[in-house]
Amino acid sequence: MTPTQIPMQRRHDSDAVSSDITPTWPTVRSMVAIRRIMGMRARVTGAAVAAVLCAAITSPALAEPAGVGRAQGNDGLRLTVSPVRGLSPQGATVRVRGAGFDRSVGIYVALCVTPVPGQRPSPCGGGVNMSASDPSSAWVSSTPPPYGRSLAIPYRAGGRFDVRITVSSVIGDVDCRRTSCSIVTRADHTRSGDRRFDLAVPVTFEAGQ
Repeated sequence: MTPTQIPMQRRHDSDAVSSDITPTWPTVRSMVAIRRIMGMRARVTGAAVAAVLCAAITSPALAEPAGVGRAQGNDGLRLTVSPVRGLSPQGATVRVRGAGFDRSVGIYVALCVTPVPGQRPSPCGGGVNMSASDPSSAWVSSTPPPYGRSLAIPYRAGGRFDVRITVSSVIGDVDCRRTSCSIVTRADHTRSGDRRFDLAVPVTFEAGQ
């Protein structure tokens, strides 16, 4: 007996394509679109970064105190002050360095109204700082009276000193934003009439605060 033959169902090529193979053209198109979007985002991001960098580079530097000022006197006296421009009216720390000073004569370092040459600097911030407690002035002396031995800052070799003082734009009734002011050295209260050590370096403060 001949076995019953079950006819095999023939699949058409079109059926095989539609059910087994996914057309590739939508995937390629999607990839192209994604690349275009990524390219646009990269350009936008790059432009934003460039704008930020440009703003940082072109921002005015006047917001930060800057500059170094110098003055020279007789017998090799030298005074260096930094910063000297754009100081905060509310308070700014200034570094003051000197060299060539007579170690036997004490001095005050302070912010004063810019003095007329030959006249005693006045008014000055901190006044006569005999207690060394006011940060707006410094007392430098290697030969202070007994009460000042623990208060005065001694000179270094060569009549050098390096101090920091904190200054604001107001000295009593004087506003240094409208009146010329300077970081000044002058002989201390033990020799207040000695003008040989008067040096002045002009400074300026930010306006409108």
